[in-house]
Amino acid sequence: MVQPEGRGAAQHGHATPANGGDDVAEPCIPTRMGDGSMVEKTRSELRADIEAGTAEGARRAKCPPLGADELDHLLDIYYRSVGRNSGLLLNVPPNDKGLFCELDIRRLKEWRAALDETFATDFAAGQPAVASNVRGGDEAFGPARALDGDIDTYWATDDDVRTASLEVDLGAPATFNVSRVQEYIPLGERVRGYTIEAWQDGAWKEIVKGTTIGHKKLERFPEVTTPKVRLTITDARACPMIAGFGLHYAPRHGLGQGEE
Repeated sequence: MVQPEGRGAAQHGHATPANGGDDVAEPCIPTRMGDGSMVEKTRSELRADIEAGTAEGARRAKCPPLGADELDHLLDIYYRSVGRNSGLLLNVPPNDKGLFCELDIRRLKEWRAALDETFATDFAAGQPAVASNVRGGDEAFGPARALDGDIDTYWATDDDVRTASLEVDLGAPATFNVSRVQEYIPLGERVRGYTIEAWQDGAWKEIVKGTTIGHKKLERFPEVTTPKVRLTITDARACPMIAGFGLHYAPRHGLGQGEE
């Protein structure tokens, strides 16, 4: 089983600070918020170890098999760290010959393949979209900028607009269970609340409700099939700047879903 350091916190979806509770703390980083204020933030990093539920010495000597649900644990850790604006450091201990266990290697390759399969297709990419407000009416800040795959472009609203929506026409009903939202971080973290809705049975149905976004926010939820979706920024420190909005299908996406 993959066991995160500071495992009590990590199992509830919160990334463990990079120092893992050591005496030397991570330095605080001055971070600009969307309203122009500066705050001191600690870089977040989750450290996890691949273990097999046996004593470490025995594991390294014998390379016992990983559990059948190991891939689910790895995926869960990814979504709870990278999907929550954190770095992920995965430690893979060698055996008594100084080599990685073949079973570990196989599972890590499966992990990479599962992530590649999930994010290879983005149902929202390049699709027609409309926004309730566009900064200055300028296409350079229009809704298409959130769907172009370029994190250096973004949909933005006028300065005095703190709540706004982005509606995407998927062209045909699409089935997905993972959402991705990204802010334009060089100008600060701005969003404090947002929702994602799917058009079903002639009405909007909420499938995600979140707070902060930051560089990248990944959410998991039960499969949804819909021809269009709506991202709504419900609260922000300053005019929102959304650099990325994506919808993906994960054949397998870990143990949890919909955690905040």
